[in-house]
Amino acid sequence: MCRERMEVYASEGRTPIRRLRALFPQVDFSRIKNDGDEWWSTRENDEQVGLRSLVFLDHLMQLPYQRIAVVTHSVFLQCLYREFRSSLPSEFYSQRQGFAAMRVVTASLTQ
Repeated sequence: MCRERMEVYASEGRTPIRRLRALFPQVDFSRIKNDGDEWWSTRENDEQVGLRSLVFLDHLMQLPYQRIAVVTHSVFLQCLYREFRSSLPSEFYSQRQGFAAMRVVTASLTQ
């Protein structure tokens, strides 16, 4: 869900879960339904990435944690930030984040 824009480049595809389990036995992969990358042959535009980023944000807001670190790709963050452009400084969404860039964002639920 929190991945780069889906394109059809070989480097963008996900490693099969069976291989990742062998490489990282301490990680819980139980919530991943498919061994292969079922999205790899799909292409997304920025609007679609933005919608997917909102689903991811909704998932985060349902978690019981006070602080969560999110590590992802710059296009994903740029599209997520664009969804909130009215309340974020323009440098968050107007350009791609730098390599290994860090942004601190505080989110809260409002009823």
